[in-house]
Amino acid sequence: NYWKGKKYIRAIASDVDGTLLSSGQSIHARTLRAVMRAIHEAYPHTNNGDDDNLNTDATTTPTRIRRIQHFFPATGKSKAGASSSLGPQLSPLISSCPGVYLQGLYCVDAHGNIIFEKKLPQKAIEAAEDLVEEFGISIMGYDGDELYTTEFTEVVRSLSEYYGEPPCKFVFADTGIDD
Repeated sequence: NYWKGKKYIRAIASDVDGTLLSSGQSIHARTLRAVMRAIHEAYPHTNNGDDDNLNTDATTTPTRIRRIQHFFPATGKSKAGASSSLGPQLSPLISSCPGVYLQGLYCVDAHGNIIFEKKLPQKAIEAAEDLVEEFGISIMGYDGDELYTTEFTEVVRSLSEYYGEPPCKFVFADTGIDD
């Protein structure tokens, strides 16, 4: 037996696009059950008595030692984008998990409190704005769960329409956010 004498897995970090979700942005039923089981194992308060849907066996009891102590997404998506794209069954569960979002630039604990955030310095933002103006290009940026763009291109639209990210807000290069 491979696991004999080995320690159990205590944490699961999972990418979203291409890992939990297929290229068609859907989640396979088997993957859904496995993720739900891992989240319920790590965070028992998320289990609302729906063990029957998880195919748990007779050895699963509320008083046993939790083998999986943490489950969290580690993704390039925003927190809102990850939650939205994982569908109605996983979305509320993922919201109660810690997470690593935006390629590690935005990390939250299980209560949604920001525990790490790295933003571009003002000089980098100004340099990007200069590039937009000089070359007539568009850019898109994140600030937590807010997305901003200088132009609504097909790629920008697909972030929300296909990948589940929140809709972008339009930013004027010289005046800031269009409220």
